[in-house]
Amino acid sequence: MTLTHSLTLPAVCRPLSPAEADAVLGGADTATDEGSFTTVLSNIEKVSKVFNYMARIFSSTSAMLNNFITIYNTVKQLNEFISNNF
Repeated sequence: MTLTHSLTLPAVCRPLSPAEADAVLGGADTATDEGSFTTVLSNIEKVSKVFNYMARIFSSTSAMLNNFITIYNTVKQLNEFISNNF
């Protein structure tokens, strides 16, 4: 099999044109909305951190509750064993 096309790379990189930037960023107008796009990304990051902290709280609370339930059940079984065997 022989290749009929070759891959060539540009000698110099240049910034994207506004039309190319719109296509890459999903239609965001980078010429006028650069600040608001950055603000949206910043807000998404902040909200995701809040959800991450909430998940940590629920996870640790669940683990502590599970430990308390295990301790309660173990003490209950120990009392039953002592009353049946001594």
